[in-house]
Amino acid sequence: MINVLYAGDYAIIATTFYKAMNSFSYAELFDERKFLMDPMKADKDVNITYLPTPKVSEFFPSTKEELAKYDVVILSDVGTDTILLYPDRFKIPMGANRLKLIQEFVQNGGGLVVVGGWMTFGGQMGQGKYHGTVIEDVLDCDISPFDDRIEVPEGLKFNPVKKNHPLVKDMGWENSPLLFLGYNRFKARNPENIIAEYDGDPMMAINSYGKGRALAFASDVAPHWGQGFVNWENYAKFWSRCFRWLSQKET
Repeated sequence: MINVLYAGDYAIIATTFYKAMNSFSYAELFDERKFLMDPMKADKDVNITYLPTPKVSEFFPSTKEELAKYDVVILSDVGTDTILLYPDRFKIPMGANRLKLIQEFVQNGGGLVVVGGWMTFGGQMGQGKYHGTVIEDVLDCDISPFDDRIEVPEGLKFNPVKKNHPLVKDMGWENSPLLFLGYNRFKARNPENIIAEYDGDPMMAINSYGKGRALAFASDVAPHWGQGFVNWENYAKFWSRCFRWLSQKET
């Protein structure tokens, strides 16, 4: 069994309507977990534990023993403030540095995938804040301290570079429909780690870190950027293969 911790991809969207002297507001939950978790139910060798973004601060593992229960961690559309800070922000020490715990987790053989989005990598107005953290070293990537989002309204698909890599081989990236509407721009420190690109930018970059493996996935696991991706016939196939490669488990 491959145990996956999936953190992020959840938002509360509040809208206010103004009609001259009158106004009204409402809020709705934007829960994107279904796009990954529903199709992955067919893979009985993968068990995904989901941690919605508002719960990350309180419940993301804060000890190496807790994190060691998992084989792979996915960080998707969740900024480093949410991971680093705890609900009680007025005590010293507040708690373990959970980015460093993730680093140690991968060093000891775990798998990490950082997925693109408006709150990952640099993110909207730089609020993802992965620049200058140990996650850059784990991914072997340089991440912008500024807004790194590249919107591609005409749509894009990945161009495989390492065509024999397990995440690319026989996956049909070349013949896919348009899959994505944008991505985060980062730089792979070692060009040999790039396995897919678009317009000269890395779309997937891998790294071996200690005993573990890491993947920087520049676009999204869900809409809006991943609108075509979630409907692609090989979507679940890719993630099944991804979890196996990152966990180094053959099931």
